[in-house]
Amino acid sequence: MLKEKRKQAKLSQPKLSKESDVPLRTIQNWEKRGIEHATVGSLKRVCDVLGCKIDDLL
Repeated sequence: MLKEKRKQAKLSQPKLSKESDVPLRTIQNWEKRGIEHATVGSLKRVCDVLGCKIDDLL
């Protein structure tokens, strides 16, 4: 779901990483493996950039 939200926002992985202050490798891993082990703080920063809620990524 993260990849779809990111593409809807027309952001590349590096751009999302920079704007959310979440490491690029983390975003890549979340898109490949899911967000099950993500921290709430990191997810919140990504969601703030994407304009969505954490529930939208589940």
